[in-house]
Amino acid sequence: MNQTQPLQITSDTDTRRFQKIIFIVALLLFAIATILALLDRNVGLISTVYGAATLCLLFAFLSYFKHFEMFGLKAELNEVKEIQSAQAEDIDLVQLVSFAGIVSKHEIKHLYGLAAKEGSYDVRYSQDLKNELKRLDDFGFTFPNEGMGLNTIDERFGADIRLGEVLKIHHEGIWKRLETTDGDMYAKTVLLATGSDYKKLGIPGEKEYFARGVHYCATCDGAFYRDKRLIVVGGGNSAVQEAIFLTRFATNIDLLVRGDHLRASEILQHDLEKHKDKILVHLNTTTDEIIGKDGKVVAVIGTDKHKKSKVRFETDGVFIFIGLMPNTDFLKDTTVDLDEIGMIKTDDYLETSMEGVFAAGDVRSGATMQIASATGEGATAALMIRKHLEQLERVQIGG
Repeated sequence: MNQTQPLQITSDTDTRRFQKIIFIVALLLFAIATILALLDRNVGLISTVYGAATLCLLFAFLSYFKHFEMFGLKAELNEVKEIQSAQAEDIDLVQLVSFAGIVSKHEIKHLYGLAAKEGSYDVRYSQDLKNELKRLDDFGFTFPNEGMGLNTIDERFGADIRLGEVLKIHHEGIWKRLETTDGDMYAKTVLLATGSDYKKLGIPGEKEYFARGVHYCATCDGAFYRDKRLIVVGGGNSAVQEAIFLTRFATNIDLLVRGDHLRASEILQHDLEKHKDKILVHLNTTTDEIIGKDGKVVAVIGTDKHKKSKVRFETDGVFIFIGLMPNTDFLKDTTVDLDEIGMIKTDDYLETSMEGVFAAGDVRSGATMQIASATGEGATAALMIRKHLEQLERVQIGG
């Protein structure tokens, strides 16, 4: 057997440099948002900055852990394969790890698994590599590839995670008593981030083809339907606004409205008129069934209430906008104020009408329903909670 030669594998330094820059930008944005929070500046601005920082950080981590899949792992393995064929009968993966600059357990295991599938050469899963994986385990690199969720990370920082459904919140002095399915729990502050669910039509085909032609977010999924036919269900502001947005991609949009008129604002209806070359409004038309074929949506069956007859609309996708259902039923008999549709009202500091109870994300009245805003609000609420707890502590010490 020939001596294995050092492998001259060059990792993508430009990609690594870009990742570092994104990470630094995220840290700077977090610092700016923290300073703004301490100066009691506009909470909307703070949430936006936090949201941008969180997205930068998320992108940096995702691109890091997916580095080799995204930037040429197969090409590097082919290079290794050529070197191996010419110089050695086997490859010590530890050398490959060292020269490729792989530093995470995820990348080591992925590289080993992918390389082992190459039938023309062997990869020795050496004791050195096993020791390296154990070292990474001990250091805590388990979340990115083990599918363990956030619980592992949270518990490492002292979080006490309990599962159960909150039935009601009671205000008892500085304490909040939470009635849950597992008994009462007490806390000085509570952050409500229960989110909202899109209202469903409850018709055949809706559940079966969810995310395979049935959608509830045009911003999220509209780009998948470039040069396609679409159906939008709903007659309110959201339906009209999202239908207009979808004209950027779709060639034709049928807007199915159950009532005899649009409930959207006059401004949106005026904007809708500007897109009548692509959007055709069908009033008094119910949506009864979504038809699929070969795993994708092909048509929608509805009823023309005037003619009392079935109608069929050929389509490539269906976007449903008939409202949101905030997950706030457990708050209806409490002192937490809700708006007309059940969203939680908050002040500029994300605090609700119940002192010490805060809200963030899609359950909050006035939320933008975007993940960037929700993550930013979560970070802002955490700062406001810390400030609230510090004030409680000062009062207790002073008293």
